[in-house]
Amino acid sequence: QLREAKSTLAGLGTYVMEATKYMGSALKNGELILDGATKVDTAKNFTGTGLAGKIIRTPTRILNATDEFFKQINYRAKLSSLAVQAGEARGYKGKNLEEFVNEYIRQGFDEKGLRGTNLEALKYARENTFTNELTGFSAKIQDAIQTYPVLKQFFPFIRTPFQLAKAVADRTFGGVTYNLEHLLGRSNDPKMIAKVRGQTAMGGILLTSAT
Repeated sequence: QLREAKSTLAGLGTYVMEATKYMGSALKNGELILDGATKVDTAKNFTGTGLAGKIIRTPTRILNATDEFFKQINYRAKLSSLAVQAGEARGYKGKNLEEFVNEYIRQGFDEKGLRGTNLEALKYARENTFTNELTGFSAKIQDAIQTYPVLKQFFPFIRTPFQLAKAVADRTFGGVTYNLEHLLGRSNDPKMIAKVRGQTAMGGILLTSAT
């Protein structure tokens, strides 16, 4: 787990320029590039396609461009980490490892080289930008607002507030109630055990230091 974390951290510094480039494209065109998940649930056709609609959507465009930057850098860093792990697991070294990593990363995008296709890296990028899909009760609320567009004027943000609340719960005592198996190490999932224990420890440190 430590090796994977180090590899991902190295990737975060490596892909700053590429992430900045795609952030500029998202700001200019008003369209997300890597992934369609966004913090704002207000539909484009609801605000209009003319000049007035473009002006109304300016804050959303800026928000999406910022999201694009962080999503790009997290996706690419995770994808690079996964590529290195997969290559080393196959025994590749030196030039062979470099070629494998480059091909692995290339296959992590669609034929245009823009949309991310690696599900694990996409999940990581969405979680780090709080744009992963809602589940359970929160998903039903989102569906209701999508069904009645007028409600979007009162609730333009649905996915992100719920994900932020869950992130807080994951790192406090609330998360213990549904992550107990991982916390006690009984889930047989090393990644989730390490993740949950790390989140709980960090949350405990922050809460303790705030008192």
